[in-house]
Amino acid sequence: MASEADFSDLVVTERAVDITFRPTGDRLSFARFGSLLSPARPICPPSFGPYPAWEVEWLARNLAQQAVLRLNKAATRATQPAPSGTTTRGAVTSGATPLGGSGQFASAAQPTHMRLQQDLGLAISHDELSLNFQPICAVQTRGVIGYEALLRWRHPVLGAIQPNEFIPLAEGSGEIAAIGRWVLDRALAEAAGWDPRWRVAVNLSPVQFRQPDLLETVRATLDRHHQVGSRLELEITEGVLIDDTSRALTVLRGLKQMGVSIALDDFGTGYSNLTYLRVLPLDRIKIDKSFVQDLGTSPQVDAIVRAIIGIGQALGLEVTAEGVETEAQLAFLQANGCAQVQGFLLGRPGPAPETRHAALLGSCRTASGRKAS
Repeated sequence: MASEADFSDLVVTERAVDITFRPTGDRLSFARFGSLLSPARPICPPSFGPYPAWEVEWLARNLAQQAVLRLNKAATRATQPAPSGTTTRGAVTSGATPLGGSGQFASAAQPTHMRLQQDLGLAISHDELSLNFQPICAVQTRGVIGYEALLRWRHPVLGAIQPNEFIPLAEGSGEIAAIGRWVLDRALAEAAGWDPRWRVAVNLSPVQFRQPDLLETVRATLDRHHQVGSRLELEITEGVLIDDTSRALTVLRGLKQMGVSIALDDFGTGYSNLTYLRVLPLDRIKIDKSFVQDLGTSPQVDAIVRAIIGIGQALGLEVTAEGVETEAQLAFLQANGCAQVQGFLLGRPGPAPETRHAALLGSCRTASGRKAS
């Protein structure tokens, strides 16, 4: 096999993703396998099914290389000197980049993902992180029932870094614990000023879920902001369950005892193990947006979405559909009994809801003109 993967070939790309990421339920990100670029740290996955180890390693290394090359190109563009007589924010000299705007510099010869890891360690103290909030609406009334907190990072040189790039970096470096606490604290602080009927949903990464002080952190943060547990929803993926299902059950039950609701995110991707729906103390499942966006274009997708909604109803779980962008998609979900939706049709992510909730509620009306609840 060639030593370099052709990722312009869709078949090669899909196979690489399938082999290296789907078995663990992880989202595609260069950082997950960035360390593979170092021969001193070979790949050591617990299991990749029937695929031979050499093929797994070859594809994973190439995925990492391709993504690092893309980021290196972006970094090069961002740090090129400005034309004579002009200045640009974040311009640097001597082939170095600032670490989070601290005045310290990392060598440009250092791999991009390592520089970003260092910068991310300073992102909280330098006020580079922020939260956006996307409304969660009831299907039948279009009324806002809560908001999902979405983490954003604006790098002082590279600009906005996508969460699917920097979250795995934070997990790999251990910064996810501090960042996770920051997100939870900021989200509950914001929610304290909202309509008391609205909940706030916060994502938990698998690494964050495995933190030994998770329960204590959630309890202390709720108390600090004088919030009851029912104001908080924590979204998890199947990845939190792979390593130690018994411990995961204990943690989830502890969260439920506080009144916190639990949502299984990205359902329909990864393993989508139905056993999890039977044994876990879940409140709702979220249909991945990749299915919602294809509604009406494929009978198979329509059938899958109907089946997921039906399973949720049979098990007493609410179902939230992500990525709703058209009235046709919303009508399909409404006709098939989906309870809640998110998507650009009903609201894009934006700043704290208290600054815009009046406009949202004004637009969230049923066809008969009744105001949303």
